[in-house]
Formats: sequence, C-alpha cells, structure tokens
Amino acid sequence: MIQKICKYPGCPNCAENNGYCKIHQNLGKQIENNYQKILKTRERIAKLHERDYLKKYRNTYRWKMLKKQILEEHPFCSKCGRSDQLEVHHIIPHRGSEDLFFDRENLIVMCKSCHLSETMRLLREKQKLQSRGRGAEKIDLLNNPHVYHSNVHTG
Repeated sequence: MIQKICKYPGCPNCAENNGYCKIHQNLGKQIENNYQKILKTRERIAKLHERDYLKKYRNTYRWKMLKKQILEEHPFCSKCGRSDQLEVHHIIPHRGSEDLFFDRENLIVMCKSCHLSETMRLLREKQKLQSRGRGAEKIDLLNNPHVYHSNVHTG
C-alpha cells in the first residue's frame, strides 16, 4: 500500500484515513469545515475579477510580461516562502487605475493560499468597519498600505 503525505502544508508525515497525520487531524477537521467558506470567498473574488476594468489590463501583453518578470525576480511567496502556485498581488487595489495596476512597487508575490487568506482578512476587516457604522468611504483598509505591510514578511 502506498503511503500518502499529510495534506497539511509543509508536513512530511504519513497521512491517515482523512488525509492528515495524527498531529494535524484536528487541524484537518477545521480546514475541512472552513473549506466551504473558502469556496464562497473564491466565488466572491471571482465575481470581483469579472469587472471590466480588471479584464482591461490583465489580458495585455504589458501585464503578462510584467507578471512574468515579477515571478522570475521573486520565486517565493512573500508570506510563507512557498514556491508553487504563485500569483502576483496588488498591495493597494488598483480599482481601474492603470498607474497602480502596472506599478512594480505595488506588486508582491504570494501563493494562492496566502493570497486567498489575505483577501479574506481584508474583506473581514472591511466588513467589521462597516458593521461598526464606519463607511468604506471613511476608512478603507483595502486602500491602506500600512495595514497590509505590517503583516507581510519581507525576507
């Protein structure tokens, strides 16, 4: 029988029936329970990416070359250090601004998992502020680079 590796990222232990090792079984259950939430968030993110201004720049030769250069220069996730499933993330959402979209200083590399968790964190923070009666126009964490940079590993 072929032994499978634990599904927990970076764990080299052998997996049991649920796909996780003995150490990560409880975490595995939490991960599986949160999986539906993650899928829903992915769907919301996908809807955001369908906006016209996103399509406007993402399919250009300029973006494809810039993205390729960024990924070649930074072959690891800036948060966890992984080297697979890498994406280029806009630190300050461009919201249609061509200058922000193509600004190299506004781009970092993240793996899909970290990119998703960061997007979810920012959405939760924004929702918290809105539920406290603060509108997005007053305090918008998605446009506050200082909040974001405080959580990113630089080395």
